Amino acid sequence: PAHASAGGLRTGQRLQLPKLRLPKLTTGRGANARRRTTKRNAVEVEAAPGSMTSTAVSVDTASLIQRFEELYARVFARGASSPELGYTVTSVVLEASAPIEKPVLPSEEDREHSPDPVTERPVWWVESGDFVSSEVHLQDELGAGATITGPAIVESPSTTLAIPPGRRVHLDSNRIFHMSDD
Repeated sequence: PAHASAGGLRTGQRLQLPKLRLPKLTTGRGANARRRTTKRNAVEVEAAPGSMTSTAVSVDTASLIQRFEELYARVFARGASSPELGYTVTSVVLEASAPIEKPVLPSEEDREHSPDPVTERPVWWVESGDFVSSEVHLQDELGAGATITGPAIVESPSTTLAIPPGRRVHLDSNRIFHMSDD
């Protein structure tokens, strides 16, 4: 945590954030320094937008202290405040944005077909209340236009799609599955 006494916390003070790695930012709302404590009572305070780099954040600390004192007075009563004890920043939350490359959806020729499964295995389906022999398909082997009727499983290294009995999926030209009633 960053520590500072009331006399040592200055407007525009930079809070150093070790090991912070941010992409090149084009826009940002700055820092939202949230938890401030005095005595043993923690209070969350949102800081006014500041500036940031890949290793440091500048916050208008005078405004932050004022917001903290106002909120603390509402929650605990103004008489309970002890600014002479200083302030402790226990966490800082940053909100920032950076440009990202828009993904390009694949576009394949849509050829309607019902692919053959690579295997079958028993799968417990709540809809049936029992194990039911279910086709297993590999997602990478399915082409655009494939329609698979449940009960079936579509497997890939990163996910599994379960197609319950009475449902079917269609893989469109952008390789997006659409599930519907059979």
